[in-house]
Amino acid sequence: MENRAEWNLLIHLAADFLAARADAILADLTRAVEQVGNGKVNVFVETVKGQGKATRTRFIGGKGEKDEDLPPVNTGDPQSLCSFLKWGAEVRAQRTAVFLFGHGNGVADWVPKKAPSSPNSYIDALTIPELGEGFARARKSPGPLAGPFAIIGMNACLMSMVEVAYELRSFGEVMIGSELVDSDTGWPYGEILRGLVKNPEMPTDDLAGMILKAYETCSTRTEARVLGAVRLGALDGIGTAMTAIVERLKAPDRELIEKASTNALRIDAGQYIDLVSLLTELRAQGVDVEDGLRQVKEALFEPVKRGAGDACGLSMYFPVGDTDPNHLSVYRKIAFARDTGWADYLKTWLEPSNKARQARRKYTERAYATSSAMAAGPSTHYEAACERCGCPAMGRAATALPEKRSGRGNSLRGRSAKPRLTVRTKAPSERPGARPARKRGAPRRR
Repeated sequence: MENRAEWNLLIHLAADFLAARADAILADLTRAVEQVGNGKVNVFVETVKGQGKATRTRFIGGKGEKDEDLPPVNTGDPQSLCSFLKWGAEVRAQRTAVFLFGHGNGVADWVPKKAPSSPNSYIDALTIPELGEGFARARKSPGPLAGPFAIIGMNACLMSMVEVAYELRSFGEVMIGSELVDSDTGWPYGEILRGLVKNPEMPTDDLAGMILKAYETCSTRTEARVLGAVRLGALDGIGTAMTAIVERLKAPDRELIEKASTNALRIDAGQYIDLVSLLTELRAQGVDVEDGLRQVKEALFEPVKRGAGDACGLSMYFPVGDTDPNHLSVYRKIAFARDTGWADYLKTWLEPSNKARQARRKYTERAYATSSAMAAGPSTHYEAACERCGCPAMGRAATALPEKRSGRGNSLRGRSAKPRLTVRTKAPSERPGARPARKRGAPRRR
């Protein structure tokens, strides 16, 4: 009979901008293996730095092996994720946990891809569908079976979203992540390894709880933070419940839904919303969300948080308005958005805001045309400042200074830029045909 280790820990460090921190994580793991290393827990670490330079290190039975002779890795390619997962499956274990460390932006897959401009720049990034595709390829490709995974840890900003969990529901038992900006120092992997070696037979839920506790005791962040965990097996039921809720949202008065979304906990300048907070506010407005709210609460672990109010640890895409319509066409590619009808509902919900946005753009352009055509008399100068929508008038404004205001409702991310249209009447001395301003000390003209 094959003598397997109890656990395989797979840790992927996408460290284009975080090379020093990735080195510190690997050094911490090395020290932990030296202290407690045995055959019960194997550790596999892949580090990818600037220009795709990759290094693989694995600790089997307390002994480390390093492989630096690897071709460049594009971490935005699903095949690179598949390759990493298959590599970690070469040595069999009873259970496997995988952790993905790097930058995250939730479901905002419309952020433009960046071309390399320096050795530390990144070329590509995984979209949410590509994330699921990487796991699916690892399951289907020949060779050792990768997964199912007891823990999928998303050690990146804004990745604890119902859309992400739904995408990964078939590949693991528990997903851990933050619905806020996560710490770029990474999670305490050395402490997690020590705890797991001490009790390698702990159930998956206990390991998830231990990771949350280790994060709480080791994180030095002073700003708002939250780390949550969700049982992926519940996501099919949550998806079904959310489909029913979306249908019910089509009937109530728009003002009721707007009031609920405004009062709920907003995240990332308002484009994301805490899921439990939203459902609770909808219930207060008379919408029947009991089944969905119950299922979400039962699927969630008690989150670790500081300064995060009533955050539950899981968010959802629900922009406040003034959103580029192209974003929804990208968002629709995510399985949760399609299967529940949420993308279609958002299109209807955002239509008045998008129409107002287009009207504002046309008004701004007419204002500039009118201002240019005025040759005499009192002149009006229009300035447009619209950071979010990229209004064409931006480049022509004399002083296009975006106004900073607090985000709508209950937001965790402080101040957000809001579009504005300001009107400034020219001073008398600036008008055509006006007398020049009198210099200080000069006699008055009668």
